[in-house]
Amino acid sequence: MIINQIKTIKKEDFLHLKNEYINLLNQEDYHIHYLDGKTIKCKQDYFNHFKKVYLFGSHFGNNRNAFIDCMRDLDFWDDKQGFVLVIYNYSKFITENQKDKDNFIKALEYIAFYLEKECLTTSGGRNRLKSFDVYLIDEEIDM
Repeated sequence: MIINQIKTIKKEDFLHLKNEYINLLNQEDYHIHYLDGKTIKCKQDYFNHFKKVYLFGSHFGNNRNAFIDCMRDLDFWDDKQGFVLVIYNYSKFITENQKDKDNFIKALEYIAFYLEKECLTTSGGRNRLKSFDVYLIDEEIDM
């Protein structure tokens, strides 16, 4: 059973998790993505970043709904069992507008729910459920 999560954790807890869990997932065909929160100051920055990393097509409309639609398409990535997103320096992530930061997290919560439970019903059962874990770390981590 897949249980997706968005979790704020301390640096030392993440380092333990990375050694015990994330390195194993990397060997199991998971897409592991590390994002330095200092590089994303506004909503447009995260749209541009995710478009590049998750290969959004030219149809991506640079808005929250388009972001959610494209992220929901992760269930079509047959070569991946799941996804891990680690945002470090999270306290510096989207500092220009708190509402945009809150909306980003709400979008991730919906995407996690969709990939955990809903993609089988909304896509006619042709897609697989996917693991989608997000870790938010306020501190700098060495990559």
